[in-house]
Amino acid sequence: MSVRKIEFLYQSLSDTQAIIRATDVKLGFLFAIVLLPITVFSDVYEIAMNLASESKFMTVGLGLILTLWFMSFYTLFLGVVAISNPYMSVSGEKAKGAFHGGDLFNFRFTDRFINRPVLSNYTVDDFVKILPDDDTEIIKELVFEKIKTTYIRDIKTKRASQCVILAFLWITLGAAIWGYHLFKVSL
Repeated sequence: MSVRKIEFLYQSLSDTQAIIRATDVKLGFLFAIVLLPITVFSDVYEIAMNLASESKFMTVGLGLILTLWFMSFYTLFLGVVAISNPYMSVSGEKAKGAFHGGDLFNFRFTDRFINRPVLSNYTVDDFVKILPDDDTEIIKELVFEKIKTTYIRDIKTKRASQCVILAFLWITLGAAIWGYHLFKVSL
C-alpha cells in the first residue's frame, strides 16, 4: 500500500513542478507583452500627451492605463521573483526536507554578486542521516514537498492570472481611448 502512496505522491509532485515550469514560461511571454510599450516609449508618450490635452476624461483614462500598467508589471515581477521560503507556509510538524535539501547552504547577501567558496551545512554522512528510513518517512517527506510546491504553484498562477487581467484592462482601455479619439477626430 505504501508503495502506491509513494508513487502517487511522486507523480503528483512531478505534475505540480511541471505546472510551475509552464507558468514560468507564460510569465516570460507576459513580460514581452507588458514591457512592449517601453520599446516605443517616445511614441506612446507623444500620443499620450496629445490625448491628455484633449480633455480631463482622456487624462483620467491615461492615468488609469498607467496605473493598470504598473500594477500588471508589479504582479508580473512578483510572479517571477523567488517565492519566500515555502517551508514557512507548511503548518504543523514539518519533515526534515531531505527531498530538495532546502537548508543545505547558507548564502550571504554578497553571494548574489560574487563567487566565493560556500560550504554545505551538512557533510555527506550528516545528509545520509536525515534521509528517510522507511516508507512512512518517505511519504512524510513527499507530502511536505507537495505542500510546498503546491504553495509555489498556486501563488505563481494567481499572480500570472492577475497580471493577465490587468494587462487586458490596460490594453482594452487604451484601445477604447484611442478608438474614441479616432471617432472624435473623424467628426
